[in-house]
Amino acid sequence: MEEKGTEVNLTRIKGNKIEEISDLVARETTFTILLNKKKLVTLNCSPEKYKFLGLGFLYTSGVLQKKEDIISFDINKKQGLMDIKIKGVSLSSEDIINSNLWIGSYQQPEEQGETPLSIDTSLKICSNLVYSLISEMQERANFFKLTGGVHSCALADKNGSIILFSEDISRYNA
Repeated sequence: MEEKGTEVNLTRIKGNKIEEISDLVARETTFTILLNKKKLVTLNCSPEKYKFLGLGFLYTSGVLQKKEDIISFDINKKQGLMDIKIKGVSLSSEDIINSNLWIGSYQQPEEQGETPLSIDTSLKICSNLVYSLISEMQERANFFKLTGGVHSCALADKNGSIILFSEDISRYNA
């Protein structure tokens, strides 16, 4: 797997003080998703966790409805490529997404004439648990502490256990 960061030499200017230093900088790469052998999207991202990024992107964009629809998928980390086959999905040239346009042109469901998703749940979470999870997430944000150049996110269960933690150069991908 590629390194998440790289050391660079730079000139730091702070007030009247100028110094030459070496600093760790977050790396950015591209990740392309092929859907049924056709290019769907190329995303800018950190060079890791391609499986979560690819499947999460397909699910949140509505292309993938349920995991049982996946016929097969393969990830080539060296090329930054996911090749996935999904049942019942066909792709036209109009469906190809530029990741920057996709993110920038997102509209709320009501702006598209759709009814927003309603979540029917009785789940209640104590504010102390939320603050505790935020603190734990910040503790785990080691690469952010080293570089200041990535975004962090976490998925937790209702008992306060973090199930998944991720850092990525793109806030949309984290």
